[in-house]
Amino acid sequence: MGEAKGLMVWGPFDAFIVRIIPAKELRAQVRQKGVVGEDRAYKAWLLRRTIDRLLRDAGSQTTEVPIRSPSIGEVKRGPGRRHAPLSTCTVTPGGRVVPWLAADGPLAYTPEKPPDRDYYFQYGWVLPGIFAEHRNTRRHFYFGASRKDDASELFRFWETARSGDVERVAHILGSVSAEEVMAPVAAYRTVQALGDDAYVLIQHGSYQIVPIGDQPLLERGEVVLYRGVQKSRQFRFLDAGATGSAERSTWRRYVQVQAHVLSDAARSFNSNHDRTKRCETGHIRDQT
Repeated sequence: MGEAKGLMVWGPFDAFIVRIIPAKELRAQVRQKGVVGEDRAYKAWLLRRTIDRLLRDAGSQTTEVPIRSPSIGEVKRGPGRRHAPLSTCTVTPGGRVVPWLAADGPLAYTPEKPPDRDYYFQYGWVLPGIFAEHRNTRRHFYFGASRKDDASELFRFWETARSGDVERVAHILGSVSAEEVMAPVAAYRTVQALGDDAYVLIQHGSYQIVPIGDQPLLERGEVVLYRGVQKSRQFRFLDAGATGSAERSTWRRYVQVQAHVLSDAARSFNSNHDRTKRCETGHIRDQT
């Protein structure tokens, strides 16, 4: 590591302060039962998540700063100016994880409350972090597809949703604890181009449309899996409760990573498409 350096800054900081959070609120998080004995990495992750939640929650006990520069978190429109990045945080103030692009803000749209225009389907603008470095995100990449025609079934689904005709099959919020992570997912009935009934599965901007015949148990809460990993013919499930202390520590770190991934739609999208590198996905980060 390099030699530590001291910095001196002059002038007021009022324009850069977004919110003041009392230290007692943060201390309470790391002193609660089941957390106080955890390692620093887990406590640091918990504090980051708590701070993010408090900054989003207008009803929290944090203190609003009366003076705020419009340049903090906001970008005024003007010639040559780009829009401010939209929130892609998927964690609610209560700590649950939504299956949508965001838990709050313009990207928190749902089939029950769809956006009134296609602007928010244009991932090149609202979700630029999912694209490869060599791609020009000023192009139109609707739903992350390289051509608008490739997303025609999704446009049809959302157009039906705008008319108020939606049929939800499942809506599962995600959750994270020290020992367990549950991913969110939403499922709706839809009709494919040839008139066949199907399900559309939604998770953080990723979609999968499957014929109802391929998932006959979905409405009962069960998903049919068709193949194992690589050459394996069976699916194996790890019982974290039966592991030793070393394995449990590894498991908790794995849970922390998954929580970090699921807390942001762009990271979640990249994770879902990781290692799917092929010619159709060369425009997105398919090898993160």
